[in-house]
Amino acid sequence: MTEPILTIFEYCLLVLAIALILALLNGVQGQRFTDRVVALNVIGTLTIVISCMLAVYLQHSYILDIAMVLALLNFLAVVVLCRMAILRRVGRMRVKKERAAAAEEGEK
Repeated sequence: MTEPILTIFEYCLLVLAIALILALLNGVQGQRFTDRVVALNVIGTLTIVISCMLAVYLQHSYILDIAMVLALLNFLAVVVLCRMAILRRVGRMRVKKERAAAAEEGEK
């Protein structure tokens, strides 16, 4: 009996790699900042899943340690980018208020 060309693990890794490429394209073509943050989070999550599957497939436990570090970095990156988005929005609102106040003073 012949062995299948690709095993289940290899099919799953192939599907995850395709999903990773699609998420990367979505991140590059994203129109808004939030689209890019979500794409970054999806890319990080898919990278972690691929790392865990490779650890099981190759039977190397040290790859799981790398996946844990990737998970922490992914979390921190999303938190920092969300904080940047909030600060940028608050800054825009402050500028609008200052312009409106200056326009009202100019009318008086």
